[in-house]
Amino acid sequence: MNRFQSAPTTSQRQAPTHTKGPRQAHPAEPAEPEITWADYSRIEPGEYFAYCRSSRVYYSGVYHKWVCLLRFDVLAPDRMTRLTRAPMFLSLGRRAKPFISRCGNYWSAWIQANGGGPHRHDRMSPLVFRRRMARVVVRDTKGPAPYSVVTKIGEWETGRRLAVLPEVPTGFDEPTVQPPGPDKPNPANKAQRKAERDARLDREWFDRNPHVASATYKPRDSKVPAPVKGPKAGS
Repeated sequence: MNRFQSAPTTSQRQAPTHTKGPRQAHPAEPAEPEITWADYSRIEPGEYFAYCRSSRVYYSGVYHKWVCLLRFDVLAPDRMTRLTRAPMFLSLGRRAKPFISRCGNYWSAWIQANGGGPHRHDRMSPLVFRRRMARVVVRDTKGPAPYSVVTKIGEWETGRRLAVLPEVPTGFDEPTVQPPGPDKPNPANKAQRKAERDARLDREWFDRNPHVASATYKPRDSKVPAPVKGPKAGS
């Protein structure tokens, strides 16, 4: 612009080439998150037939211990209609790994479900509870909103039981044992049986070797004392 020219007025000024875009609306406020909660139903306390649907072990962050959770389908008296699904909690200790205490409820429940105590290297898996029918006791929890839980397993109706081994036929009749008398020693006396066996073996050996002088060999059951050797010559 020449210095002798007057400055352009406001109306004569050109709009700037770089302009901002359309004004964007303010971001919408975040939606309120949906709140969920665990719904446990409640039935009348008492004894019911139930089906153990699942079993799992997890660490409870609320109680800071390991827990075995059993889920039972509580059935009506007809055993076909499901009334509700009730949990059962078995404690597995507060150690770094699940530990079964002999005084805990898991120990007694596992032995009852297994039909006997564990073997030396048995892992006592919770799979022994799964997919079995049982008679259970249902009670209410304590709190402002109680719900039904299984507190005790009365008896397992199906599943593992202790096997009864059948009698193996021997092929011959068992010999009858005569009661001990004055002429027959008591067979329960182990020392007496051993002495009789040794005497019998000595007699058999002596019968097979008649050339052996009686002075050098004496059966153990003989009542004749052994010959006394005389003094050596020159003594």
